[in-house]
Amino acid sequence: MAAAITPTINVQIETAFGSHTYTGTTGDGIYIWGAEFAWNNPTRGVSQSSTFLPAFSALTGATYTPNAVATPEGLAGAADPNWGGAFVWISTDNATYGQIGTVSAPSRQGVTTTAMAPTDTTLSVNLEESGGQLLSGTATDAANGVTLCLIDNELIAYQTATLLAAPPPNAYSLTGIIRAFYGTSAVSHSIGAPFTRIDSAIFQYPLPAAFVGVPLYLKFQSFNIFGQAVEDLSECAVYTYTPTGAGQPIGPVTQALVAGTSLDFGRVTAAVSETDQWGLVSDGFRLATADLSAGIP
Repeated sequence: MAAAITPTINVQIETAFGSHTYTGTTGDGIYIWGAEFAWNNPTRGVSQSSTFLPAFSALTGATYTPNAVATPEGLAGAADPNWGGAFVWISTDNATYGQIGTVSAPSRQGVTTTAMAPTDTTLSVNLEESGGQLLSGTATDAANGVTLCLIDNELIAYQTATLLAAPPPNAYSLTGIIRAFYGTSAVSHSIGAPFTRIDSAIFQYPLPAAFVGVPLYLKFQSFNIFGQAVEDLSECAVYTYTPTGAGQPIGPVTQALVAGTSLDFGRVTAAVSETDQWGLVSDGFRLATADLSAGIP
């Protein structure tokens, strides 16, 4: 700003536009954006007027970050309509981080609102914290894991999702549930257990084998629905996770199917030399379909 002296800017908060009063809460912060300046020199008879553009009529759940720009956090336990996604960062020492991908949509997650015994096939859930919606499927969809969900460490699939009329919002009753997908166990779940709908919104990362057994540090750098107001990485919460197991590389049969190439299995009298693990026949989920009969002598 070209001024002979250091300019002074006064910010006034109003409960309603034009009221010149504000009733606030101690400790709350504010967001200021879209600042517009106009110059005026009455002595020379020169002035510039500008049209004031008021901010949104309401903004709930905003939080204050002292050292950086941050997206609104939303109310505790409620979905934040301003959250647009997050950049995913990983580290092995909690000092140097590298970006491994982007979360581009909120996952449909929440908590259970009824307890679940190992033999139960019904469940009620509340997805208010994510604003998620659940759609019904068929019995075949449930059997094939199309409506796959995670409760604690058990994978389930449901047939029918019924939106409940009573509060809270985004509450559903799930029926026709099939339990214990992909080797998980059907166990008891208490009220308030974490619930997640497994879909394309879930971030996936091909973990290098060298990371198995290594403590990992993860940060999720949020941005708003316009892809702006990215959080300062230094102020993001740190989540720790240590992968277990040995990993499972893609087998030669699957590689050939994905690439669309041919694979010579030899004669039927020859010993088996190429194998893949596609799960158990009883899993009820069709991972791949292949015609292996053509050309066998």
